[in-house]
Amino acid sequence: MIEIKALNESDLVLWSKPIKIKEHWYNAILEKPTPILESNIQFIMKSRLFGATETSYIVVSKNPLSLTDINNIDLDNFIFDSQSNFSKGVAIYE
Repeated sequence: MIEIKALNESDLVLWSKPIKIKEHWYNAILEKPTPILESNIQFIMKSRLFGATETSYIVVSKNPLSLTDINNIDLDNFIFDSQSNFSKGVAIYE
Protein backbone atom coordinates (compact mmCIF):
# COMPACT_ATOMS: atom_id res chain seq x y z
CA MET A 1 0.00 0.00 0.00
CA ILE A 2 1.27 3.46 -0.89
CA GLU A 3 1.27 6.03 1.86
CA ILE A 4 0.29 9.52 0.74
CA LYS A 5 1.59 12.38 2.84
CA ALA A 6 0.57 16.01 2.70
CA LEU A 7 3.24 18.40 1.51
CA ASN A 8 4.45 21.02 3.90
CA GLU A 9 4.84 24.42 2.30
CA SER A 10 8.35 24.57 3.77
CA ASP A 11 9.29 21.48 1.69
CA LEU A 12 8.70 23.28 -1.62
CA VAL A 13 11.52 24.75 -3.65
CA LEU A 14 10.55 26.99 -6.54
CA TRP A 15 12.79 28.52 -9.16
CA SER A 16 12.33 30.51 -12.33
CA LYS A 17 12.24 28.94 -15.78
CA PRO A 18 15.83 27.93 -16.56
CA ILE A 19 17.66 29.99 -19.17
CA LYS A 20 20.23 28.29 -21.38
CA ILE A 21 23.70 29.75 -20.80
CA LYS A 22 25.63 27.28 -22.94
CA GLU A 23 25.23 23.73 -24.23
CA HIS A 24 23.84 21.52 -21.41
CA TRP A 25 24.09 24.34 -18.82
CA TYR A 26 21.12 26.37 -17.60
CA ASN A 27 20.57 28.98 -14.90
CA ALA A 28 17.45 29.42 -12.78
CA ILE A 29 16.81 31.91 -9.99
CA LEU A 30 15.66 30.60 -6.62
CA GLU A 31 12.27 32.08 -5.78
CA LYS A 32 11.27 30.08 -2.72
CA PRO A 33 12.41 29.56 0.01
CA THR A 34 14.59 32.55 0.73
CA PRO A 35 18.19 31.67 -0.20
CA ILE A 36 20.08 30.38 2.83
CA LEU A 37 23.64 30.14 1.52
CA GLU A 38 25.92 33.15 1.30
CA SER A 39 27.23 32.11 -2.10
CA ASN A 40 25.26 33.00 -5.20
CA ILE A 41 24.95 29.35 -6.27
CA GLN A 42 22.44 27.61 -4.01
CA PHE A 43 22.54 24.15 -5.64
CA ILE A 44 22.87 22.36 -8.97
CA MET A 45 20.38 19.91 -10.45
CA LYS A 46 21.99 17.26 -12.64
CA SER A 47 19.82 15.39 -15.11
CA ARG A 48 20.00 12.91 -17.93
CA LEU A 49 16.41 12.34 -18.94
CA PHE A 50 14.49 10.80 -21.82
CA GLY A 51 17.41 8.84 -23.21
CA ALA A 52 19.74 11.83 -23.41
CA THR A 53 23.37 10.94 -24.03
CA GLU A 54 24.72 14.05 -22.29
CA THR A 55 24.17 15.24 -18.73
CA SER A 56 22.56 18.65 -18.32
CA TYR A 57 22.92 20.98 -15.34
CA ILE A 58 20.53 23.56 -13.93
CA VAL A 59 22.44 25.92 -11.66
CA VAL A 60 19.99 27.46 -9.17
CA SER A 61 21.27 30.77 -7.86
CA LYS A 62 20.23 33.92 -5.99
CA ASN A 63 21.19 36.16 -8.92
CA PRO A 64 21.64 35.53 -12.65
CA LEU A 65 24.87 33.88 -13.75
CA SER A 66 27.01 34.80 -16.74
CA LEU A 67 28.82 32.47 -19.12
CA THR A 68 32.01 33.21 -17.16
CA ASP A 69 30.30 32.21 -13.90
CA ILE A 70 29.13 28.93 -15.46
CA ASN A 71 32.58 28.23 -16.93
CA ASN A 72 34.13 28.74 -13.47
CA ILE A 73 32.00 26.02 -11.83
CA ASP A 74 34.08 23.05 -10.75
CA LEU A 75 31.75 20.07 -10.33
CA ASP A 76 34.38 18.45 -8.09
CA ASN A 77 33.33 21.04 -5.49
CA PHE A 78 29.78 19.66 -5.40
CA ILE A 79 28.38 16.45 -3.99
CA PHE A 80 25.29 14.97 -5.63
CA ASP A 81 22.69 13.05 -3.63
CA SER A 82 22.58 10.06 -5.95
CA GLN A 83 23.87 8.59 -9.19
CA SER A 84 20.38 8.55 -10.67
CA ASN A 85 19.34 10.42 -13.80
CA PHE A 86 18.11 13.34 -11.70
CA SER A 87 19.91 14.49 -8.56
CA LYS A 88 20.66 17.59 -6.48
CA GLY A 89 24.21 18.75 -5.85
CA VAL A 90 25.35 21.02 -3.05
CA ALA A 91 28.69 22.70 -2.58
CA ILE A 92 31.02 20.81 -0.26
CA TYR A 93 32.92 23.97 0.66
CA GLU A 94 29.93 25.82 2.20
